[in-house]
Amino acid sequence: MATAIVTGGNAGIGRATAVMLAERGFDVGITFHSEEEQAREAAAECERAGARTAFRQMDLERDVTEAAAVDA
Repeated sequence: MATAIVTGGNAGIGRATAVMLAERGFDVGITFHSEEEQAREAAAECERAGARTAFRQMDLERDVTEAAAVDA
């Protein structure tokens, strides 16, 4: 199964994109800057759509590599 990482996936367009990708069969990684509860809710919504989902807090001004978004 393909995996997508959605920056800002906790709210707005990012959340809608994460959910849409989950509904289309992608596993989804969600990054967020703040509002962890929103990220948790977005991840749960993606899981209800059938995706394996993870979320990570990131500051894209400092955490500029994809390695910061995924576990080694």
